[in-house]
Amino acid sequence: MKKLAIDTNVIVKAFKDRQPEHCELVYSVPRYFHLVLDYNQKIQKEYRNNVGLAQGFQKWWKHLQRKKAFAWAEGNLDNKHRCRLSSLGCHEDLDHTVLAVAYNTDKLLVSEDSDFGKGPKGSEPPHCDALAYIRDKMGVCVLDAHEAVELLLQPEPT
Repeated sequence: MKKLAIDTNVIVKAFKDRQPEHCELVYSVPRYFHLVLDYNQKIQKEYRNNVGLAQGFQKWWKHLQRKKAFAWAEGNLDNKHRCRLSSLGCHEDLDHTVLAVAYNTDKLLVSEDSDFGKGPKGSEPPHCDALAYIRDKMGVCVLDAHEAVELLLQPEPT
């Protein structure tokens, strides 16, 4: 089963804003994916700080626990990547953690954060440069929710 890192903004859009593609994506875990978390629980804490009181999130989280749909990975980026990404505008510690768990597993990250080159300002410099670095130098595929649903949830051709 593939391991998928999901940025907090996608979780918020699913459980607070109830945006359909975001819901479709998060509810596809654990059917198609394991949700990747870091050993230091920074991602889990961030989820709880943002949507922990949402009843839908609580039910989803319990469902993931029952299905053992978590994967764990190192959440620290090496200094080379951390410094380069910071110079490209991707400087938040949690962004580095989410990227690190994707990098250290199946290299799949779903985010709509401009720091990763996604969202409304994602195509503008330096954000587009950060995305190119993440994709070309780190080998991580960064998808927004729409791209993830289109690419990851479609049946494979027979």
